[in-house]
Amino acid sequence: MTLLILDFSHFYVAAFQLPKDFNEFSKLKDIIKDQQIESHCFRYNNMVLTAYFCDQNSYIGPIVEDCKEIEYLFQEQYGKQLDIGISAHHSTAKHFSKAASEAITALSLNFYSASHIIAFSRDYIANRNIFPVDISVRLHEYETAILQLNFKAAKDVVSTLFSNLQSNFTD
Repeated sequence: MTLLILDFSHFYVAAFQLPKDFNEFSKLKDIIKDQQIESHCFRYNNMVLTAYFCDQNSYIGPIVEDCKEIEYLFQEQYGKQLDIGISAHHSTAKHFSKAASEAITALSLNFYSASHIIAFSRDYIANRNIFPVDISVRLHEYETAILQLNFKAAKDVVSTLFSNLQSNFTD
């Protein structure tokens, strides 16, 4: 058995949002694994989170290029559009949850851009709260449901959010 060692000393996280009518996460993971940059994929709800490992002096450029290639290959193979959010650079494993939340927050900003790849910006977010990953996912699901005029799904997401908040206060 091979031991997998993940070095979270310097990394970015990218959140890949599959189209609603495409649920084959393994196909997206296969495309990501075939890329040249060292990374590791995690499925998180209806997204694929990818940790991109880099050295201390790395900048986001190669990761954006890798994401563009993944987006292109996915579009070419399946005729579907991916939305991608990329976190800021992080330098400790304890920030993985924060990086994932940033990537999901960036993903939710795709609505405001013609690009389908958005990098997290601390400047943009300076006056906004960063939520834990589970809340960020729910807020993203809510926004998506509203944009798709799926009000039942939006209501269900809000109901889940309030149930979670209520249980947090009673625990």
